[in-house]
Amino acid sequence: MEKVSVVIPCYNTEKYLEECLLSVINQTYTNLEIIIVNDGSTDHSVEIMENFQKKDKRVCIVHQENQGLLHARKSGVGAATGKYVVFVDADDYIFSDEIENAVYVLEKYNADLVKFRFQFIPEKRNEGLYFNTSCDMIFTKENKKDFYREFLIGDHLNNVWSQIFKRSLYDDSADIFQRRTNLGEDVLQNCMLFQNASTIVTTSFIGYAYRFNPESITKKKSITQSFHNLEDLKNNIRFLNEFLEKNELYDVQNSYAKRMLYKLIEEVQNLLLYTDIDRDTFIKELAVFFENDEVNDLVQKIDNVHIKRSKDVYLKFILKRDYGKIYSKRWIVHLEKIIKKVSGKK
Repeated sequence: MEKVSVVIPCYNTEKYLEECLLSVINQTYTNLEIIIVNDGSTDHSVEIMENFQKKDKRVCIVHQENQGLLHARKSGVGAATGKYVVFVDADDYIFSDEIENAVYVLEKYNADLVKFRFQFIPEKRNEGLYFNTSCDMIFTKENKKDFYREFLIGDHLNNVWSQIFKRSLYDDSADIFQRRTNLGEDVLQNCMLFQNASTIVTTSFIGYAYRFNPESITKKKSITQSFHNLEDLKNNIRFLNEFLEKNELYDVQNSYAKRMLYKLIEEVQNLLLYTDIDRDTFIKELAVFFENDEVNDLVQKIDNVHIKRSKDVYLKFILKRDYGKIYSKRWIVHLEKIIKKVSGKK
């Protein structure tokens, strides 16, 4: 039975941490190394993790100043000694047989990385977020581009917590660690892990329970945070552009470019919807942001835009560099907010 290192980054998650740690400690797979990275918590999280450490010798704690999720995970992997690594966020939990099932699939196919399924807390299963296959799918040198394509144009392969991988895949000297990022750090790590893996398997069991936490860093809304998020997305785009070029995935570049620009537009909508940014600042800052090499490279990959939803209207304005019209459409964003509120949608 190979040792599995479970890395749990923690920053002020006292509300959920005990449930998370219990789900890991009570795994049916017992040869575990449980590494909790205290990323500068200021609440009672440290007290909780230290109590668990006293009760279970498999638990070890890494303390550091707050550096964000990306670098907290890096610290956890740096302290790991297991052959395999699993990430668990401190505000989520895993099902009791997650690691046993994951290791079984990994060793069955002699794979480097296995992706399994997840569900939301409370349970809201949207089949569009899962690879809904009844059998395992194996991706090697011959067909790994199919996996890469799905990674670039979909959302369900992005996260790093619904997977197990060989620790040898993790390169802590990679360029992705050159800066702190608070948005899309899962994508950056998976660019590295997927590229370094020779055999990847997707499997159908549900192992992870993901909590939509409105208090998490990606849900915060402010002018400063919105522009930080835009910068993080721009950084993600740079690495994903390189990933696309390196693997010659030109057949999906139009779909990929639209997807990434839609993500940028979502943050622009958040900026309009949740903050009081004035028109002049909005136009000035957006002009600086969108007129750079990363975004221009993305724009060059767009070969057509059909107006099918509101984001396409914003996309047209961005392609034309008409940021004033984006601001003037602010009432549409507010109307969408009212419609969502009335319909009960988040």
